[in-house]
Amino acid sequence: IIDGDSDNDGVCDLDEVAGCQVVVACNYNPSATDDDGSCTYAATGFNCDGSCLFDTDADGVCDQEEVVGCQDMTACNYDAMATDAGYCDYPELGYDCAGTCLNDTDGDGVCDAFETAGCTDGVACNFDANATDDNGSCNYTITGFNCDGSCLLDEDNDGICDQNEIIGCQDVNACNYDDAATDAGYCDYPVAPFDCSGDCVNDADGDGICDEFGAESTDEPQEIDCSATEAAFLLALADGVYCGEGTVWVPALNQCILQTSCLGDFDFDGVRGTADLLIFLSYFGFACE
Repeated sequence: IIDGDSDNDGVCDLDEVAGCQVVVACNYNPSATDDDGSCTYAATGFNCDGSCLFDTDADGVCDQEEVVGCQDMTACNYDAMATDAGYCDYPELGYDCAGTCLNDTDGDGVCDAFETAGCTDGVACNFDANATDDNGSCNYTITGFNCDGSCLLDEDNDGICDQNEIIGCQDVNACNYDDAATDAGYCDYPVAPFDCSGDCVNDADGDGICDEFGAESTDEPQEIDCSATEAAFLLALADGVYCGEGTVWVPALNQCILQTSCLGDFDFDGVRGTADLLIFLSYFGFACE
């Protein structure tokens, strides 16, 4: 071996080429066999030629270095560092940037040219943004209404403000009809054949038993059909009618059944169960005769 290879990279010392071996470096040397630490890189946002990678408006200022601001020296917020035009704030006519009148003879803070009499209260219906002197002409809304006289809140769009709504029964046929109600509420109706007072609508003989039940008073107790309705049975029972000896009326079953000696066996099937509890509960609400 004539040539040495001191760094054991497979390239003879005499053939070594020093240079930058980093591909992304600006001075990358594809022929270099030994990196000599000479690599240089582009600044962030620039290429190796020093040009912007991004300059959307082509003004020579890289996008990442743009400063948006007011570029008008006559504006109150002029920014000498601005590279892109932004919002400019100008003083109102007759005022400087500090809000001071250019001319204010009476020293009230209102420029002479703008003195105007009117309502200066911002919450008033006739507020005049141009008024500088309040002349006592302000007028205001009624609570719950806007300046046009319309409701601020009217969820159902019925023309009645929510704060004035009255919930109640609006059906004239109901027992609790409310003539003042503006929104529909619960209605309570009589159970036929009774009226809202609990009296019979039809009771030709005035005996307190509605004609619809058709029960006639007799001097002697009489048996009733075990398929009769519970209501008919209760009314008949008050008039001396009974199911029959050895039987008992069970409202939940709507019939007469044989009575047994098993306490709590309300359906008389010989077993005390859930059905018996339901029958027991069904008696609640019935007046004792």
